[in-house]
Amino acid sequence: MDSNKPLAVGTSILENFFKSELVFKTNEADPCLYIRDKDGKKLIVCLYVDDGLVAATDLQESEKFIDDLNSRFKITTKQANYFLGLEMHHFEDESIKINQQAYAKRVLQKFYMEHSKPVSTPMLIGMYNPRFF
Repeated sequence: MDSNKPLAVGTSILENFFKSELVFKTNEADPCLYIRDKDGKKLIVCLYVDDGLVAATDLQESEKFIDDLNSRFKITTKQANYFLGLEMHHFEDESIKINQQAYAKRVLQKFYMEHSKPVSTPMLIGMYNPRFF
């Protein structure tokens, strides 16, 4: 028996629910990223195996989405502090700081480079790629 079969069946059921009932579009660059832009309210959902992350421009929209999902599937929710190597720090002004410091340290340790001299990245700060959203 293929051990991935339950996951594949569960994923197709969830994908059908997202696309047909909740009217999400799958992101071109990442099929686990679902985006819905309804009346200027953007909702972004990232799914990975049995974990997910929801980001929204409107709190009521995200709460309704969670209620819709919870009516169909058994889910638990909590504030995200860590997801797929991303560390999230939440502040009182409702801003969020995201970094990959722990992941970067693990990669450096894996390749015995944790004592290497750091250099800044050549990527521009605040770079926006419309293909992802």
